[in-house]
Amino acid sequence: MAKDGGPSKLSPSGFKSICALLVIVATCVPANAQPDSTICCLKAARENWNSSSTVLPWDSCAFGASYISGSIAPGQVPQVTATMSFCKQACPGYRLSNLSEWLLLLTTWVIPAIALLIICSTGECERADERQFVTPQEVPTSWRFRYWVVDPLNDMMNTIFKRIPYNIVEFTGILGDPASAIRGAFSEIALDVRVVSKLSQGMEFDKMMKALAMVAGQTKFDENTEIMLTTVILSKALLVSTAHLKPTPNVLNLREQLEKLNDQPRRLFVNEKFRDKVIEQLRPAMISPTPLSTDDLKLWLDAFYNCLEDDMKSAPIVVQKEDVEAANSADEHYVPRQLMNAIHDILHPSKGSEISPMKPNDTQHEDKQGNKIQSIATEKEVTNATGVPRVITIFEKSEWAKSLRMGIKVGLKGRVDFMKALVVPVALGLVATAGSFYTAYTTLGDNDTAHSLAYGTWYSWIIVLAVASNCYIATANPGLVKLALQHDVYLSDVTVPLRERAHNTRRWTVWLKYIGCETEDDGPPPSAPVERLKRVGSRVLSFPFKQTPTHSPPPQGIRGKTNFLLHLILKQFAGWLCIALPCACAASISYTTPTVGLGCRSFNHLLYGVLTLAISAVAVTRAYLSYYPQGYKTLVLFRALYIFGLGINNIVLIFGTLFHLIGLYRSCFCAVLGVSGDFLLQISAITALDVANAKKFWLPVGYMDFGFVWLVCCIAVGCRGYIHFYIKLFFEEEAEEE
Repeated sequence: MAKDGGPSKLSPSGFKSICALLVIVATCVPANAQPDSTICCLKAARENWNSSSTVLPWDSCAFGASYISGSIAPGQVPQVTATMSFCKQACPGYRLSNLSEWLLLLTTWVIPAIALLIICSTGECERADERQFVTPQEVPTSWRFRYWVVDPLNDMMNTIFKRIPYNIVEFTGILGDPASAIRGAFSEIALDVRVVSKLSQGMEFDKMMKALAMVAGQTKFDENTEIMLTTVILSKALLVSTAHLKPTPNVLNLREQLEKLNDQPRRLFVNEKFRDKVIEQLRPAMISPTPLSTDDLKLWLDAFYNCLEDDMKSAPIVVQKEDVEAANSADEHYVPRQLMNAIHDILHPSKGSEISPMKPNDTQHEDKQGNKIQSIATEKEVTNATGVPRVITIFEKSEWAKSLRMGIKVGLKGRVDFMKALVVPVALGLVATAGSFYTAYTTLGDNDTAHSLAYGTWYSWIIVLAVASNCYIATANPGLVKLALQHDVYLSDVTVPLRERAHNTRRWTVWLKYIGCETEDDGPPPSAPVERLKRVGSRVLSFPFKQTPTHSPPPQGIRGKTNFLLHLILKQFAGWLCIALPCACAASISYTTPTVGLGCRSFNHLLYGVLTLAISAVAVTRAYLSYYPQGYKTLVLFRALYIFGLGINNIVLIFGTLFHLIGLYRSCFCAVLGVSGDFLLQISAITALDVANAKKFWLPVGYMDFGFVWLVCCIAVGCRGYIHFYIKLFFEEEAEEE
C-alpha cells in the first residue's frame, strides 16, 4: 500500500516475475491421460504371446489404414483378446475422438439428418394462449391435488413453452414420439388418396367440401372449429338459398344478418339435436338444380331459429335500437339476436311482406352489403369435359362456389415445391448414404466405419418422415390458406403437429360424413369383380378413419371398446415399425462391433426403440381416453407421462449421438455391458472375425434397412403422384366446363 493510502504500483521486478510465470504456464501442455488403444492392445498381446508365434504383437495391434510395414492382409490379422478386468486396469477411462473420427459421422449422417428434419412439416401456433396448459375451474378435483400437482405442473410447462421457440418444441415432439409423427403423415396421405379417388364423383358441393378438407387438413379441427365452420357453412348456404327471393325489406334484413354472422362467426349450434336438423337440409339444398320452395325454406329457417333459440335461452332477444353500436360491442349475442329477429320476420311476416321468388326477367338488385341478388338461371344441365350432360346446381351457380374454388386453387398453388424442398435434400442424403456404404465395403472390419454405419441406419427413419410429410395436399402455408378462404369458410389459426395429424384427419373425415359429402358409395354400382376390388381397397385406404363420429356415442360394451382400442393400437404400431426396424438394424451392427455383446451403442439404439414403443402406448391410451369421459387426474397423469417420455427419448437420441462423437463410448466399460471381469474382449482391429461380421451383418443389415426406407418413400411419392394427377385432372375438367 502506498504511503498516501492510494493503490500500490507494480515494481519492474514484480512485472518481470509475472511475465516469466505466464511464459512458464503457456509452455505447459496438459498431459494426455486418455488410454491408447494400440498400447492397450500391445500389453494384452505381450501377455499372451509366445516365442513360437509367427506374428509379432505390433503386427496384430498396429494394423490399420496407416500401417504399411507389415505383411498381413485385411482379414488375416490375429485376434488379440483381454479380460474385462485387465482392460479396465491397463486402459482405464475413455479415448476422445480425433478429427477424422467425429467428422466422418457428423458430415455423413448427422448434418443430412438435421437438414431432413428441418424440412419436415411441423405445426404452427402464433397465439400464446394456444400453447398454454389451462386447468378448468369446474374440474372436480381436490384443492390439495390442484395446489400441489396441477397448478405447479401447468406453471412449469407454461413457463417452458413461452421461452422456447415453437419450432424447437415441435422438433422435440418429433424426435420424442416419431411413431405418432409418421402415423400422422401417412394419415394425411391416406385421407388425400381416399378423397381424391372420389373427387370426380358426387355434386359440386361435395367436391368443394372434399377439396377443402384436403387443402386445410393440417389446420386444427377441434370442437370449437367444427361449430364455427358449421356456422359459416350454414350462413353461406342460406345466402345461396335466399338469392332468388324478391328483395323485400325482410329478405334484405335476413341476408344482412347472415353476412354479419359470416364475417363474425360465433359459437352457435352447440346443441347437437337442433344442429342435426339444420344440417340434414344443408346438402339437399346445395345439390338441388332449382332453389328451395318457400315452404321448404321456411322449414329450414324454422329449424335454424330453434337452434339459435336453444343456444341463447338465458339471453333476451330484443335489443334497444337507440344504442346499437354499444350493444354490438358489449354483447357477444347481438348478431345472433338480430338474426333471430330477421328469421322471425320471415316466418311470421306482416301482410304484404311474404317472401316469393323473383321472376326470370326481374332486374338485378343489391342488398345493404352491396351483394348482388338476381334470379337463378333457368339452365339445369351442362355438358362436362367428357361430353356427358350433368345437372348444374344452385351452389355451382353461386358466387360462394366461385370464390371457394378460387381460394382452394390458391391454396394448391401455395404448396411446398416438391423438387426444391424435398428431392434435392433427399438426393444429397442418398449420395451420402451411397458414399458411406462404399467406404464400409472398401474398409471391411473397421470399427469406426461400422459404428458410423450403425448411426446412419439409426437415423434412417427421418428420411421416411421427411418424404411422407411433404407428399400430401395440405403442405401449403396455413396462413395463406386461411387468407385465401377467409370470406368463405372458417379455419383455425393453429396448425396441428405431425404427431396429432392422425386424430385431426379423422375429425375432418367425420365432418365430411356429418354434412353428407362423403358416403360409402358415391358412384354407380360396379360389376362383381370391380366391387370386390373396391371393397378390399376401401378397407385398406379407409382403415385409419373407420371410427365413430363425434356426434354419435363411441363404441360401447366390451367388444366395441376392445375393437376400437385394437384399431388405435394397429395404426400406432404401423408407425412404430418404421422406427423399430432402423433401431434394430443399428443395434445389430453395433452389437457385433468389435466384441459380440450388448455395448453402450447397441443399448442406446435399442433403448430408443423401446422408449418409442412405450411413448406410443401412452399416446394410444390418451387417444382412447379422449373418446370416453375420464377423471381429470387420469388425464393429467397421462399427459405428464407423455411429456416426460418425450424428454427422456430426446435425451437418449441427442446425448447418445454426442457421446459417440466425443468418444465417451470408446472405453472398456462400454464395449460390453453387464459382464464379469473374466469376460474376454477383442482388443485388436480388422481381424478375421471383424471382416466376417462385416460381410455377414454390417452391410446386409444396412442394405435391408435402407431398402425398406426407400420402399416406404417410393410408396409415399407414388401416392403423391396419384393425388396430384387427380387434382390436376379435376381442375382441368372444371376449367374446360367453364
